Amino acid sequence: MSIENTNLEEVKKSNLNILEAQPNIRGWIVKNGEDRVVGEVKEILFDPHQRKVHYLVVDLTNNVLELSEKEVLVPIGLAELHELNNEIILPNVSGEQLEALPEYDDNYFSPATEDRIRQVFSPEEPLASHTPRSAFYEHEHFSESKFYKRRVENSRFQ
Repeated sequence: MSIENTNLEEVKKSNLNILEAQPNIRGWIVKNGEDRVVGEVKEILFDPHQRKVHYLVVDLTNNVLELSEKEVLVPIGLAELHELNNEIILPNVSGEQLEALPEYDDNYFSPATEDRIRQVFSPEEPLASHTPRSAFYEHEHFSESKFYKRRVENSRFQ
């Protein structure tokens, strides 16, 4: 089943092979900046044409912040790999932001949903409805280099 009105796909429903050099983060624990469990990576959404990850599907079930138990999308640039452990850190994402995110529906995901997600994390920015999707993903929220930053910095000292 494809995601409506976008070019994004879930890894599990695609032919994408995760490279040996890249960790398969599905199933990894997600923590906030205070080292508290907020969920688990359920899935990854990527653009198959650009071969870039744009979102983590985070399952908020069994979180310690008493958030609604739902699946939400977190832009990849807001998450970071832990330096050593197989964990994902959301250093600047609050519980209030996670709670405000729309519930992820793998049968219906549209640019309007992405606009709602952006408004949660950047409420001061105007809605991007009229922005071409290619430019939409140039935002720092989709920076894969930010995602790998901690692990890359740590590997320099090993």
